[in-house]
Amino acid sequence: MLPEEFCTRYLELITGKYSGINLTRITNLNDFRVKQYEDSISIINILEDHLALADKVIDIGFGGGFPILPLANELRDKTFLGLEARNKKVKTVKEISKELGIDNTAFNHCRFEDYEYSDGDLVITKAMGSVASTLNALSTKRLIKVIFYKGPKYFTEEEPMMKTINKKWKKIILEKYSLSNGDERVIVGYKNVPHGTKVI
Repeated sequence: MLPEEFCTRYLELITGKYSGINLTRITNLNDFRVKQYEDSISIINILEDHLALADKVIDIGFGGGFPILPLANELRDKTFLGLEARNKKVKTVKEISKELGIDNTAFNHCRFEDYEYSDGDLVITKAMGSVASTLNALSTKRLIKVIFYKGPKYFTEEEPMMKTINKKWKKIILEKYSLSNGDERVIVGYKNVPHGTKVI
């Protein structure tokens, strides 16, 4: 589905059939296209190699369906899994995914800390807490990568906290860029490297 059609249809669903559920506060079509769709898929070019190598892409705390639904719409050959602690959001976004004709997604009602990850998983998150707190909560020994969508405040509010993360996490990317409306964004990525494993 083309991005404009996707955004139009999604807004029709959240202002109509699913208006009683808080999926997003952005209801202007142009703002939605940039701040939800464009922002969600912005990692595709930046992380092209990492996405190509990923066995599956896992969105933790996807809330109203971002970034999982736009990414799954763009990358139809990849398998996407959403993890969300709020069951109402899980059921709703699963229904919306079907209504939008997106068939490469699955959704689980669970806490991201409790999920059993597999080697090769690429974990993404747009709405979780700080990078440090999220990484420290991921106790998995699996060889996974975790990608965070952040704003420019990352450098002043979060980067100083990175010295508190477990030493098994090694930074693989830190890139600043802008969306088409001028909003600044930051992509931060880490790889789980257990003690004695060589970083590649």
